[in-house]
Amino acid sequence: MDRNLSGSGFGGRQSSAVLNAFAVLEAVAAQGPGITAQQISSLLELPRATTYKTVNLLVQQEYLVRLPDLSGFALGVKVAELAQAPEPAIVTVRTPLPEAVSATVAELRRNLRGGVHLMGYQCSDEAGASVLVLDADPDVPVASPARLADPQASAAGRLLLADLRRDPATSNRGYAVHIDEIQPRAGCLAVPVRRSDGALLAGLSLATSTKRLDRPEPLVHRLRLVAGRLGDELEPIS
Repeated sequence: MDRNLSGSGFGGRQSSAVLNAFAVLEAVAAQGPGITAQQISSLLELPRATTYKTVNLLVQQEYLVRLPDLSGFALGVKVAELAQAPEPAIVTVRTPLPEAVSATVAELRRNLRGGVHLMGYQCSDEAGASVLVLDADPDVPVASPARLADPQASAAGRLLLADLRRDPATSNRGYAVHIDEIQPRAGCLAVPVRRSDGALLAGLSLATSTKRLDRPEPLVHRLRLVAGRLGDELEPIS
């Protein structure tokens, strides 16, 4: 962010206070809910007195809010009002899929244990948002395909809910995890496949054991590498 306020009517202490407020808001947005004033002070290298004064002022003006358990701060309602972001685009990918997409998914299946599925989305005023199977793993069938109509019943569906701002936890992580209620030792992990403009095209999903999901980071990394390629390959048919 360009914080040069020269010629804006702010000067001296006013300019400094405004810049401090911007910096504090950016720190809370970047670190997420629960960041403390002391952590903000250390992160921004601001004096504690300045940090506490700025934080208290932002809380009074509802740009920040204290968490109910007093563990830290989060962005307040005024920030959400300022954003007023439009609903994100959810794109339905046309089928049949290009050969390059099928080849990319098949390559991942050969190198990653578990069921690798490419899931798509559709949104309508009548039916709402739901998940589609674009390319199912032939060796590990999609569990309970009928349940895909409920986005909460799969990791790929949770990606959709996150884009619609209905799943904050998934939004914060950047990937989705779902544990099967019927088979509690089974679960799935999914990362988003996006178009160059950020629109959600698909979800690249891995069906695996809950034991592997205890430490999902290596799996997330491998899925994200492939999801980037798939975004480029799917964009022409979106």
